[in-house]
Amino acid sequence: MPRSLLRQLLLIWMVIVAACVGVATMLYGLYRQTEGVRLEEARQQLGGQCARIVQRYAGASEAARRGDDGAGLAAVVVQLVLADAPGVEGGVWDLHKGFVAYAYPTYDGSDHKTDIPAAEWANIVNTAQQSVTTKQAAQYRRDGRREVLLISACPLASGSAAWTMTRVPASKADAWRPLVVGMLLIFAMVAISAIALGVLVRRWSQRLQRIQQALAADTETPHIPPTGTPELDRLGAAVNDYAQRNAQALAQTRRLADELSRHERLAALGRMTATVAHEIRNPIATMRLALENEIARGDATPDDAAHGELMLGQIRRLDGVVESLLGMVQPIRLQLETVVVQDWLATLLEHSPLPPGTSPPRVLLPAAPLRWTLDPQQLGRAVHNLLRNAAQHADPGSEVTLQAAAVEGMLQLQVCNRGAPIAEPIAAHLFEPFVSGRADGNGLGLALVREITRAHGGHARYAHADGLTHFILELPWRAS
Repeated sequence: MPRSLLRQLLLIWMVIVAACVGVATMLYGLYRQTEGVRLEEARQQLGGQCARIVQRYAGASEAARRGDDGAGLAAVVVQLVLADAPGVEGGVWDLHKGFVAYAYPTYDGSDHKTDIPAAEWANIVNTAQQSVTTKQAAQYRRDGRREVLLISACPLASGSAAWTMTRVPASKADAWRPLVVGMLLIFAMVAISAIALGVLVRRWSQRLQRIQQALAADTETPHIPPTGTPELDRLGAAVNDYAQRNAQALAQTRRLADELSRHERLAALGRMTATVAHEIRNPIATMRLALENEIARGDATPDDAAHGELMLGQIRRLDGVVESLLGMVQPIRLQLETVVVQDWLATLLEHSPLPPGTSPPRVLLPAAPLRWTLDPQQLGRAVHNLLRNAAQHADPGSEVTLQAAAVEGMLQLQVCNRGAPIAEPIAAHLFEPFVSGRADGNGLGLALVREITRAHGGHARYAHADGLTHFILELPWRAS
């Protein structure tokens, strides 16, 4: 099971604590070792001074050793040897006579010290007696809270021994101070690391909790706020970016699903429309033919003739709707040709699609021949629909403009008229079937324009600016 971050940090802190304890133990061991070395040096110096007393005494003349039973010589030798040994006192002890010599030349008092410390009398005698008995150097040590007592005895002559004694402070305040400071620093490091670890874990827990709450929020696109921690902020930015991309992909999926559903509905509607159009086409043709023959006979009264013309107009309109429906549901197959756009438009406008009584459109064309590959018949249908639509929506007395130009590798055909803009709800779906701003419109003309333009690889758009309505077709260049 993967370990949590808290457990890993706790393990690291425990390693730090173990290292600090190890360092503290090592410091204490070094301190104790230093004190032991100091005591050992004092013991060796004490033994050396005792051996020097024996050496000096043995080097004296026989007469000097016999004079005053050697007591005077012993006192002089002890005085001379210990004169260079600060804090060391000593003398000679005889098995039969007891203490025969004593000296403490480095005593800090105002007078010469001549009395043997009564408190250590028994220890000195026991150590000297041990040396006399074993005829070897003997050592004595007594540890106290304040000082360590060291006594050294060496065999001097038959039945006597030289002894030296010193007191070594058990510990000095100055010696303890570095150890105490080091220990305090180590324990302070442990305490600070524990506090820092606790604060760090608490902050990370709070920030991770905020991230968790942001991700758990009932929103389609969760947003992770900045936490103040660079590592978490980078992670949050990556998650926010991913969520944004996911939301965009989801929105696009929904749009595509809506588009697919709409196309499926339109396909079903197209199939139904084709069926209906085929069914009513023949009856419409029969009614139109019968009415035209009746009008052509000329024996009808003026009122009947007027009514006949009205009915014939409505039948023709209905026939146009059927033709438009059939044009919408039938696939557009292009017959591409490379044409001179100026000549193609001139031929197209010979049979003006504008309603009777409407002025011909004003044509704006480039001076140089403009060659393009397109389907003249299909694109002509689209231009006719745009001209007819512009004439129907133009203000009275205004003119319709048809303009052609090559703009950035695209053939741009633009039909303009002066008039009111199309309502926004209708403009958003203007090129869809059955969408029209006129009560008598069927919304099929502009839908056919869009399909023909798409078949050419281009697109159609609507714009209104400065009182002018613009319908623009843009077609890319393509080889025939």
